[in-house]
Amino acid sequence: MLPSVPLSVDPDGWLHGWDGWEVRRLVSAQGSVKVDVDRYDVSTKLAGQWVTVHLDAHERYGFSYIPVYGGAQMENFAPVVAQLAGT
Repeated sequence: MLPSVPLSVDPDGWLHGWDGWEVRRLVSAQGSVKVDVDRYDVSTKLAGQWVTVHLDAHERYGFSYIPVYGGAQMENFAPVVAQLAGT
């Protein structure tokens, strides 16, 4: 017999395993960075600059987010939206 289906599923549950992950990205002319297959709007004032993208899965603002650093200063952040199959 198979186990029962859970009553609820945390679509952001996978994020906790990636908490603290960082990567460098070049900001596009449109002011966005690409991480994997998703684009995150940062700021057009950072266009052409390299920034550090950091995953914060602790939901300090009520959601998981990606802060973007230009040097040592946080310039902006973008919420991480769960991508569910079929949506």
